[in-house]
Amino acid sequence: MHKRITIYLFCIGLFFFFGCTHKAKREVYKPAKANYKTGQITAKLFARGKYRSKKFNSIEASPYDLGVWFKPNQDISGKVTIINIQLIDAKNNIAFDEFEKIEQPILKNSFGEPTASFYFENLKLRYKKYKLFLTFLVANENDIEKENTLLDLEKDYQEYDYNPVWSAIKGH
Repeated sequence: MHKRITIYLFCIGLFFFFGCTHKAKREVYKPAKANYKTGQITAKLFARGKYRSKKFNSIEASPYDLGVWFKPNQDISGKVTIINIQLIDAKNNIAFDEFEKIEQPILKNSFGEPTASFYFENLKLRYKKYKLFLTFLVANENDIEKENTLLDLEKDYQEYDYNPVWSAIKGH
């Protein structure tokens, strides 16, 4: 009797563990980086939207948030000003969105690295390849440097099976 209950519980556990899997997809982007004499600029589009469909239980997609970070080569204080920023459709080179001039101080982040961070929220984009054109100024006590960059925001499409039970066990 005890053996039979153990087998039943084991079968129920297997069914619960393997039967609760959901299909999920992420329409996300890889981070883009470029180095300059003053430092490194990084940009990334983050999927902010969460949806469901008949095929997928979870879809991460539009709208997106755009994060832009500047890390100087030296431990300096100062500020970074983005004087021109354009998000361009890579296929037909049409500017999708332009943003206003924005300025941020160079502060130490949680890792102790000096960084100027910019965040643009709620961009309603279709999932395709984009280019990000930036003109920015880096100002510190000694001088001002002007830089131009064109970053390719590459797609990083992902489909995977998601198991909430296994995820909870792993602590995610």
